[in-house]
Amino acid sequence: MSNPETFLACNPSYTICLRTENYYVNLADGRGEDVIKRMRRMIALSPNRPTYQLLSGHTGKTTELLRLKAELEQQGFMVIHIAVAQYLQIEDISLCEIWLVLLKLILCQLEKQVEAIALKSLPDTITELEKCFKLSPPIGIPSYKIRLQNILQNLQDFSNQRFKLLNFFESRLKSSLFAAVEEVITLEVDRLKRSHKKGLVVLIDNLDQLLVSQADLIFGEGGKYLRQFPCHTVYTFPIVASDDLKAQLQDYSSTLYHLSNLVIRDRQGEINEVSLSLLCQLVLARLLSHLEPEQRLSQVTEAFDSLNTLHRLCLASYGHLTYLISLLYGCIQRQSLPIASTTVDQVLETARVTRIATIIDGDWLSLQLALTGQQLPLDQSANLMRRLLLFEYHDADGNWFVSPFSDIVLRGVNKPLMFYKNDPE
Repeated sequence: MSNPETFLACNPSYTICLRTENYYVNLADGRGEDVIKRMRRMIALSPNRPTYQLLSGHTGKTTELLRLKAELEQQGFMVIHIAVAQYLQIEDISLCEIWLVLLKLILCQLEKQVEAIALKSLPDTITELEKCFKLSPPIGIPSYKIRLQNILQNLQDFSNQRFKLLNFFESRLKSSLFAAVEEVITLEVDRLKRSHKKGLVVLIDNLDQLLVSQADLIFGEGGKYLRQFPCHTVYTFPIVASDDLKAQLQDYSSTLYHLSNLVIRDRQGEINEVSLSLLCQLVLARLLSHLEPEQRLSQVTEAFDSLNTLHRLCLASYGHLTYLISLLYGCIQRQSLPIASTTVDQVLETARVTRIATIIDGDWLSLQLALTGQQLPLDQSANLMRRLLLFEYHDADGNWFVSPFSDIVLRGVNKPLMFYKNDPE
């Protein structure tokens, strides 16, 4: 049978972290390396020298960032995780808005610990912003974070204000706002060091959702600012980026890590048993969290009518974690445990029909280009991957694409079902 806790754990929007470690499964063996371990070591071995790291990939980034947060906190760092999408509209985000959110959250930490904060740059910067938006500062409330919250709320409520801010920011405020961010971070780092903490780490999440043109602005033109903050920073980064931006990252020796999809089938279509086993563990961790990890597979019939049914569900996900959990969620919405093979069939067919209904004429051509190894505009491939019409994989020989609709896309095309995205470097 199912229970409310299991139902919640199978919701795709439910984020796993080490506080709910019964649900967490380390997928490093299926991805080829433990990316988070490398990122943590880079920070831990440079406690007094700020680091700048980028995390790209398909799914699981937020979960892994929260794992990084927990592990760094255990080592004595103060870590702030910023889910930017909770505060801003990702599809229309600007560099200055990211800075404002960062300022607000670090000030929250400072104002909890320090009664009176002596700042040089921030007061004038906030006053300038309030004048720009014709906002009156709260009477009798000295909190900077509340004034910043009012500015951010104004930006979200009135789209015309955003255009005004961007013009104001570019012409008059960029240097002073950046100086304010530097000042606040420096104060917080100094406070942490006096409290015997090793330093400050800021994890800025959801920027992997940026469009190619947005990423060029945020990480290209704005990259020189992002790299200068006097603390450790980690930013999520779009899976698809322009060649110019990639070249800039190499020029600045930026450390870019890739959190890949699990390769559930290799280029020849053979099942990868390691990846399949990990995906099974991930599903069973959500359904049988009351059991120890090593006991779950032997008790699989508490969750599914057979091991084969679990395998079919995992294989149908193409190694995409969010998609796998959404399929699982569809199953437990339909019936209690154990999940029957007929229920999995219904969920898979519904998912297929739903996605195929979203395909327009131009998508078919784009899919064919991707699957036959031809050049596809970056925004188009990113769009297809976001809609789960296309999946990208990486191995030692390079990258390749797979689509659930290869049989339709390649009908009459004399090509195999999987193709190199590009020649191995």
